[in-house]
Amino acid sequence: MKTKLCLIAMALACGFAASAFGAGPTIPTIDVYQTGSDNTADVTQVKANYNVTTTATVTQTGDSNAATVTQNYVNGAIATISSIGDSNTATIDQHNFYSAHATIDQNGNNNSGSIEQNPLSVGDGKPLQVANVATASITQHGDHGTATIKQLGTNAW
Repeated sequence: MKTKLCLIAMALACGFAASAFGAGPTIPTIDVYQTGSDNTADVTQVKANYNVTTTATVTQTGDSNAATVTQNYVNGAIATISSIGDSNTATIDQHNFYSAHATIDQNGNNNSGSIEQNPLSVGDGKPLQVANVATASITQHGDHGTATIKQLGTNAW
């Protein structure tokens, strides 16, 4: 059984100031569970969390599944990927969001799911603002499915 696992958790937000109520920053969490062969999970958290826990959870059962979660400058973001079967790919990108929730649930083979949650940007590619409250969910049961969700802007759900 060969399992690849790459986790990068840069909880740089721990140096940020405490909230008005005196509570300090929380630690982002990453959980990866894999059963099978040749599964990959790449999870990156950069400046995730200010005072609300940010979590990323990947569960893979089967062979040759690939999952990627990227959480940059988020507060209270939740990303969950569950793949049961073989050769499924799932990607969740969350950037500059408060309370972004994304879930990809795959049960079958050769499915592809992608969720992107980003605020709008100005012409130079810099974020226009931090966005609030986004919820997205993809459920794929069966084989050879493809699904993409892009939430751009504020208060998208």
